[in-house]
Amino acid sequence: MKITKYFIYAVIATVNIILSLIILLNTEEVVSPEQCFVGGGCSLAQNSIYSSIFGIPLTYMGIIGFSFILLAILFNKRALNYLILIAGIFSLWLVYVQFFILKQICNYCIAIDVLTLIMFFTMVFYYFKD
Repeated sequence: MKITKYFIYAVIATVNIILSLIILLNTEEVVSPEQCFVGGGCSLAQNSIYSSIFGIPLTYMGIIGFSFILLAILFNKRALNYLILIAGIFSLWLVYVQFFILKQICNYCIAIDVLTLIMFFTMVFYYFKD
């Protein structure tokens, strides 16, 4: 079986939606916030001023954004590259915020950001390869 870039994008987007849902459940206290791993950075990151944009929590934006990526894989390959570009740049910003501004790491958030950056660098690799 040949693994295509679209398969990689779909797997990463799906995992990121699941991780975003876990963060959402933590922030809405549906599950215990202690579900977050070692370090305690989750509460700080999820309750900081950086956890929402224009009053919209990043968890909702993540779920919607990664859903759009899944839809773009199926229906609009051109829009897919732009969505991944935006997601990659945004993830770089969020990694910067966690490491240098908050100085606390949310394990779920960093996992989403790293996976998004993998998707971004995969897109860049295939862009220059083709």
